[in-house]
Amino acid sequence: MNASTPPGISVIIPALNEEEPIGAVVQECRRTGLPDEVIVVDNGSTDRTAERARAAGARVVAEPTPGYGRACIAGVGVLPPQTSIVVFLDGDGSDCPELMGQLVRPIAEGKQDFVIGSRTRGKRESGSMNYQQILAGRMAGVLLRLL
Repeated sequence: MNASTPPGISVIIPALNEEEPIGAVVQECRRTGLPDEVIVVDNGSTDRTAERARAAGARVVAEPTPGYGRACIAGVGVLPPQTSIVVFLDGDGSDCPELMGQLVRPIAEGKQDFVIGSRTRGKRESGSMNYQQILAGRMAGVLLRLL
């Protein structure tokens, strides 16, 4: 990334009942020094997800209509105008905010328009994904290749 003109980076974290991990996820995003803003989209939580996210320094947006996609869209809808790169992370702590630089660098350098992290390349911790998640990911990959 060009240090003299860093792009505006925002992180969107859709969350549903993520009271325990959400604070640490937001704080880890902040520790990277990359995002201008961390937006947690509370997707109808019945616990203290929103409160903990706010306490950790996130802007919290409510999206009461269930659905991960709806939460993502709600986050995009409140992005600040200076945002040029958007990073989506899960609120359960399964993603690694400390690796965010590896995702945004090719975009900031103008080498890529879109970068996606993979949980299945390399080694996956035993038990980190259930069979349905693995199967759904592979099916999505096959469909994308066909398109």
